[in-house]
Amino acid sequence: FREKAVSLVLAGGLIGAIAGPNLASGTRGLTETPFVGAYLALAMVAVLGMVLMAFIRFPAVPPRKPGASGGRPLAEIMRQPVFIVALAASALGYGVMSLLMAATPIAMGQCGLPFGDAGVVLQWHVLGMFVPSFFTGPLIKRVGVLPVMAVGVLLNLGCVAFALSGQDLNHFLGALFLLGVGWNFLYIGGTTLF
Repeated sequence: FREKAVSLVLAGGLIGAIAGPNLASGTRGLTETPFVGAYLALAMVAVLGMVLMAFIRFPAVPPRKPGASGGRPLAEIMRQPVFIVALAASALGYGVMSLLMAATPIAMGQCGLPFGDAGVVLQWHVLGMFVPSFFTGPLIKRVGVLPVMAVGVLLNLGCVAFALSGQDLNHFLGALFLLGVGWNFLYIGGTTLF
């Protein structure tokens, strides 16, 4: 059930898809300097997460039996082609997603689109990141991890092509949605492969 477990954990990000843009829009003007309020709100969300995590009690790890193997050395694992593919896919998905997602609100502002539109685009992007989590695990189980990861790469390329084809709201919306789904396929696929 590892594919499904990874998918369900990521599906929790749907809360962020709704709350994040609304929190940014509601707090960006709290101070004289634009966006300081949004960053302070983000810091408070992180602190709240740390407080909640402090209350989680994980079961103790049973001591290793004498003479039991500690597993393979990390260097041996890292030399395996399957590890390299899993790492490369995860890094590619994260790198492209981070670069484009962070630049989008700035690019939208430069194109004359209002800040509220950036919130909508990011909300659809985050939905694209996490809604597929409900079916990515079963899809991997059905067609295999490598085909799903290949579709993730194609979706990232489609995102770039779509973004380069125009500067209106629909281009930003479509590109970032494709980016989100591509990231989901690469991240869950890479994690499952790893």
